[in-house]
Amino acid sequence: MFGYLRPVEPELKIKDFHYFRAYYCGLCRTMGKRLGHFSRLTLSYEATFLALLLSALTGEEEKIVSGRCLLHPGRKRLFAADSPLLEYAADVNVLLVYYKLLDDWQNERSIKGLLGTAFFASAKQRAASKSEKVASRIAWELDCLLSLERACCPSADRAAEPFARIMKELFSVAEAPSELLSFSYELGRWLYLIDAFADLEIDLATGSYNPLRYQYKWQGEEAGEFKANLKPEVEFNLYYTLAQIQNYYSRLQLGTQAVLDNIVKLGLAHTTEKVLAGQEDVGDESLRSFRCT
Repeated sequence: MFGYLRPVEPELKIKDFHYFRAYYCGLCRTMGKRLGHFSRLTLSYEATFLALLLSALTGEEEKIVSGRCLLHPGRKRLFAADSPLLEYAADVNVLLVYYKLLDDWQNERSIKGLLGTAFFASAKQRAASKSEKVASRIAWELDCLLSLERACCPSADRAAEPFARIMKELFSVAEAPSELLSFSYELGRWLYLIDAFADLEIDLATGSYNPLRYQYKWQGEEAGEFKANLKPEVEFNLYYTLAQIQNYYSRLQLGTQAVLDNIVKLGLAHTTEKVLAGQEDVGDESLRSFRCT
């Protein structure tokens, strides 16, 4: 469920592109200092979005500094720095990735998941010790999700609930307005549902749990045909959820908005369109674009 909350880069002004990258790279640097350098391998767009939105909402004073990246020492770039929200987003990033890997091992017996949980165990422990409430809630909700998966839950809406509640918890900062909580809840539903549709053919081939398989009663027919048949209903559900997300977003009183507007108003729809069209260059790309430019 990573790599979906990303901007449409060609629609960003140059200053806004550099502003987004300052947060992305600043989060990477914060993770290295706070949780160890290996934690930076888990860097995601989702955690960057969390830091950006909470910063805009709370009006936290920003500190943007110039520095050099270890991967690109030849030229300076901008970094967001010294931010409690970046530290919080760093903890959230590692916790979500760790528990996703753990779920992959528990549910699919994925060797990648097993090795990943071992590799990032130290970073996870550090993040959990610094953000105990969030760590506990993520673990609880993913246990609920695991129970639904093992019971082959036949409802995508019900299966999406634990992750929707996780997203709501992540945005539950002090005095969070009700619009933010509703926004984050719907965003969690969208993330779970779009990931389920994107992974459907792979899950059918591997036997991994996917709520769409059971809700639409797959009988062993060709995976592409099955996916095409249920696409209209999934498409309606995704775009309805997007409308809810954008409705709640429009009610938030934000400071800096250009990058966030791009992600919420353009990026989510763009990603939805690409996933529905079967394009594969979305999701799980957290480690590619900005770190390689």
